[in-house]
Amino acid sequence: IAPLFLMLVVGIIQFGIGLNYWLDLNRIANQGARWAVVDKYPNCNGTPGSQGCGGLTDSPTNPNLKRYLESEPVSGGLQPTATICFEVPDPPASPALAGTVGQPLTVRVESEFSFEPILNMFDLTLRGKATMRIEQTPAVLQSQGVTTCM
Repeated sequence: IAPLFLMLVVGIIQFGIGLNYWLDLNRIANQGARWAVVDKYPNCNGTPGSQGCGGLTDSPTNPNLKRYLESEPVSGGLQPTATICFEVPDPPASPALAGTVGQPLTVRVESEFSFEPILNMFDLTLRGKATMRIEQTPAVLQSQGVTTCM
């Protein structure tokens, strides 16, 4: 009975760790969406190409928002990947409105998580997602190559 009980306890602990990681990814997605809709993020004053705003020529010392979100601290050292995109408005007959004030913007953050102690039984992809309405003209995001969602 002890091995079965131990496996159950380890499974519960791993579920709690996975839940914590998922909450971290949702926090990063929410922060990223908020920063994206106001077109500013830490060390970026909202001017395309200015110091700290990155751009298409992204670098570790001058990150764009995507890299900035991917470098946010996550429990357990997970390495998330971020996607930022403008939603195509309904009806889809007007895709030119995507990326304009009042239209939705989505940030997705995901990372692989492995249930290590349970004999590597399976891996799963944890995802965080946030969608908000654009409040400022997204000049910085457009200079960073953000496009519509696929």
